[in-house]
Amino acid sequence: MIATFALLSGVQASGSPQDDASIHVAALRPGAFVLTAMDAIGATLVDVANIQIAADGTVTTHVYFVSKDGRLFAGKVSIFEDYVVQYDCKNGWFILKGGTLADDKFNWVGVVTIPASVTPWAAALKPKIADVYGFTEVCTADHSRPRIGNGKAWTTVASTVLAELRAP
Repeated sequence: MIATFALLSGVQASGSPQDDASIHVAALRPGAFVLTAMDAIGATLVDVANIQIAADGTVTTHVYFVSKDGRLFAGKVSIFEDYVVQYDCKNGWFILKGGTLADDKFNWVGVVTIPASVTPWAAALKPKIADVYGFTEVCTADHSRPRIGNGKAWTTVASTVLAELRAP
């Protein structure tokens, strides 16, 4: 799995326990998800049911990372990561806008802030990363990957994926 933080310099997990509400609000939102990557350490899901299209044509949705063993952030282990990703399908780029980190019980771990210096990634120059982040699913007519968890909350689908990752 392509690690998000390996791609960005200056990204920090921060925030306060009040941010816990954002995890639980998102958990109530039913979706439909595409599993864009899965290996021994984790998986990536793209929410294709809750896509938002802005007046300027950019598209925003959530991309979820599920980590088998988690990653340490400020002394806490994050198993689930909920990122907001914006895509400019016409011009071929995408960018992380921020995210929320949660433990294996979906309790808040931190908030990911993206520095203003981070620039969009060109999908053509980073095709593997673009694929993992769902560029094909969001920006093209290629919808060949099956949808999973139709009508279920991302937390339900992510928990199922985590169980598969941890199965012997």
